[in-house]
Amino acid sequence: MYKNSLNIIQKKFYRSFKFSLIIIAFFLLLKIIASYFYYFNYEPNIFNLSNIFGGYIESLYLDGNFKSCKYDNHYTIYDGENIACGYSMRMPVLPYLYLFFTYFSKKYFIIALLKNTLLSLIFLFCFNIFYKKIKLINYKLLNIINFSLLLMFVSPIVIKHASNISYEEGIIIELIILWTLFFLLSCYYISKNQTKNNQLVPILVILLSTIIYFTKSSMLFCLTLSIILNLLWFKRDHNLKVIFCLIISISLVGFWGYRNLNVSNSFNIGSSVNWVNGYHGLNNTAFKIYPQIALDQIFFAENFKLKNDKIIYNKNNVDIKFENEWEKNDYYKNKSIDWIKKNPKEFILMTAKKFYNFFFYLKKTPFSVGPDVNKEYTENTFQNYAIFVWLLFGRLSTLLLLYFIYKRWKQEKLICSFIILICGAYAAPYLIGFNYERHVTPFILMTIISNVMLNIKFQN
Repeated sequence: MYKNSLNIIQKKFYRSFKFSLIIIAFFLLLKIIASYFYYFNYEPNIFNLSNIFGGYIESLYLDGNFKSCKYDNHYTIYDGENIACGYSMRMPVLPYLYLFFTYFSKKYFIIALLKNTLLSLIFLFCFNIFYKKIKLINYKLLNIINFSLLLMFVSPIVIKHASNISYEEGIIIELIILWTLFFLLSCYYISKNQTKNNQLVPILVILLSTIIYFTKSSMLFCLTLSIILNLLWFKRDHNLKVIFCLIISISLVGFWGYRNLNVSNSFNIGSSVNWVNGYHGLNNTAFKIYPQIALDQIFFAENFKLKNDKIIYNKNNVDIKFENEWEKNDYYKNKSIDWIKKNPKEFILMTAKKFYNFFFYLKKTPFSVGPDVNKEYTENTFQNYAIFVWLLFGRLSTLLLLYFIYKRWKQEKLICSFIILICGAYAAPYLIGFNYERHVTPFILMTIISNVMLNIKFQN
């Protein structure tokens, strides 16, 4: 009788896992189709990639140095009248990964194809580990997890961002799903005193969060929470593998800071454009045009035309040439802090705008990447409808998560606390600087996963 029941469970498990394979493969196909649509006829090679990345990839390819010596809009620094090199404007994962792909091809589409395939393989490998762990806890949950994956992976918005190669979300979206799964699974093992022989779970938490951080430095708070979780795990189960991986992660962060000190005279564990980007959302012009118009236009446009045809004149375009990237970063840090001190009311209202855009708004932001919102606002009707549906679904997911946290707080205080913390850790940098729809999408994925994981029932 017991053997028959076990066989039935095994069959259900493998049937469920096969369906997972189909979902992951289907998502890969959708990413490839999206990449084909965006990049197949794109002429420039990967050295022309925007957002400073192209310069770093080209320099790595030509002389093996992690630096960018190309003009790239407001990120550029100068040596007199000549363009100087920036050494710490971007975190290293994306440039090094694409450098590896350049040995196969320098075309955008091939790079996208290789990147999408690699991330799907990583997702499959890690998800297989997660699946086996969940099977031992509650195999009935597997179909719910599959359904959640399907909801996420058929979203046109998730496909669009995951297939992209020109910003970090193209890498971290799938990694954030995995990180959230393993993070919350670690919480369950800790809360149920089942840390013995499960050390692979917190190891994957610290590994994934380290990769995510070295892809995008705003994920520092998420890495910090992963470190805290691993320390908590080590306190329960003195496993040397866990502490060894933790030491490696912290050492890598320290090494990055030491490397920055050597090449650009500043010990800093982040990116030298953090406050340049932060300034985007901390000035009077941003207060007037956010979230309608992309805030990097502040560095270029003389005026802006809003949806109501109101003209906003740009008084925050600072045309200064800097010879050191960290001096530039500190300059914009000071300007941002000064604006907060001098305009406390506007700062509070601007923060409220960001909060509303991050947690409640149902439209694509920004409406326009150019200074005249009316030129783009009515374009891409399908995309606007798709984003509306996705954001509406995400807002409902967030509300559902709040309800579950309220209902489960007494029974699962540890995991409820950490869900609040990981959501806050992800959101905090975007509430300080600024956020758009593509920054909100990973948060929605985290809430979907959290809803599922919060309702795990351990088998007796």
